[in-house]
Amino acid sequence: MNNKIALIFTGLFILICLLLSAGVGFSLHELRAYRQEYDMLDSERNNYTGTIMRLQQKNKTLTEINSLNIAHTGTAQDTLAFYSEVRQCAENNRMNILSMASNQGENGGEGNILKLKVEGNYYSLAKMIADWRQINFASRINSLVIRRDAAAPTEFVEADIEIEAQLTGE
Repeated sequence: MNNKIALIFTGLFILICLLLSAGVGFSLHELRAYRQEYDMLDSERNNYTGTIMRLQQKNKTLTEINSLNIAHTGTAQDTLAFYSEVRQCAENNRMNILSMASNQGENGGEGNILKLKVEGNYYSLAKMIADWRQINFASRINSLVIRRDAAAPTEFVEADIEIEAQLTGE
C-alpha cells in the first residue's frame, strides 16, 4: 500500500511538474508574442508621431500663408506707380540708387520688371526689402545679389536687385 501511495504521489508530482512546465512554456510563448506586438505598435507610434509633426508644420505654414492676406493684394496701376513705390522705399531707408532699368519696350516687355543697383547700409537694405512687402500690390524679388567692398565700412554694401510687379494690364 505504501508503494501505491508513493506511486500516486509520484504521478501527481510529475503531473504538477508537467503542468507547471506547460504553463511556463505557454507564458513564454505569449510573452514573445506580446513583445513582438509591442515592438510593432511602438514602430507605428513613431511613424505616426513623425507624420503628426510634419502635418503640424504644414498647418503652421498654411496659417502663415493665410495671414498674408493675399486676396487683398492688388495690382499696380501702371509702371510709374510701381517705380515710384520702389524708389520711395529706397529713399525712406537712405539707400542710394546707382542705376535703375526696366524691361519696358524690350522684347515686348510691359515695364513690370525693374533692375536696381543700390548701395548703402546693410541693415537699411534689409529694411527696404521688408518695406517692399508692405506695398499694396503684388510684387516679388526675382534676384538679389549683395556685395561688400572690403575697403568700405563694415556695414556698407552694394546690391543688384530685380523686382517684378503685377500690373493691371496683365
